[in-house]
Amino acid sequence: MVLINKSKSENTSSIIMLEEEQKDIRTVEGVIVAVGDGKQVADSGILNNNIVLFKKFGGEEMELDGETYKILEYSDIIAIIE
Repeated sequence: MVLINKSKSENTSSIIMLEEEQKDIRTVEGVIVAVGDGKQVADSGILNNNIVLFKKFGGEEMELDGETYKILEYSDIIAIIE
């Protein structure tokens, strides 16, 4: 599992090539603030402060101290933006 801060993402201009079956998935950008210790996440190379695209309707959303966070499964992450 990963924790993403949706409030800290900056609007960046980028082009991302997605597989055909993923083109209709609505995505949101966010910043990773915590990474679980599961094998899939460890093998993926996802680190704190990575900017990622993730499925808009995936995971659980929460607010804390005026910031919006999302708790996601690794499979909800579409891409790491570099």
